[in-house]
Amino acid sequence: GYAQMYPPASYYGAFIQQLNPADGTTIAKYGYTDGGTTNYGITNLSYLTVDSSGNLYGAGQDPNVYGVTVMKFNSSGSILWQRLITNGTSPRYTLGQIAVDSSGNVYVGGGVNVLGSPFPVYPFVVKYNSSGTKQWMKAWTNSANNGFGNARVAVSSGGTPYVVTARGGGTGLYFFTLNASTGAITAQANFNNVAGQTPNPLAVDQS
Repeated sequence: GYAQMYPPASYYGAFIQQLNPADGTTIAKYGYTDGGTTNYGITNLSYLTVDSSGNLYGAGQDPNVYGVTVMKFNSSGSILWQRLITNGTSPRYTLGQIAVDSSGNVYVGGGVNVLGSPFPVYPFVVKYNSSGTKQWMKAWTNSANNGFGNARVAVSSGGTPYVVTARGGGTGLYFFTLNASTGAITAQANFNNVAGQTPNPLAVDQS
């Protein structure tokens, strides 16, 4: 079936609701509260993806530590692991998108924001393996790709990460591919005169 994440009305936490793809009826619903420590005080898990084994991966904002929470669940809704991307109160990390490859590696894109700035100052991508161990984290601050938008990330069937973010000054979009092992940029392209400062979520076909 399909899964949906949304915040509860009155406390920090999140729900996963699994739906029957045939008629949209609820198969199961799982709730997660912050409990003071366990789930890092998340207000929602705004991005969700599923791997071929039925494991669920979610990411959301943490209002308490200005960070991004990343969580992996099994097909029964039990938490397998969770990670927090944060640096305390400044700079704050904001969420762009989460993606998973065929081996269960997880990529999280977002933006690093200095307190007082209304937009992310520069984009980042973090890679975790299937066990939740961080493999690398990359942030780009040079003039070519210093943007006001979160990094959006998707992964091809061959395991190549694709990233799009806003260019400096909101003048266009910056698109690039990464080496999955190291996070180094392997190819890039600029798109000028694209209106808006924040790109929408990225998708890659599997051909």
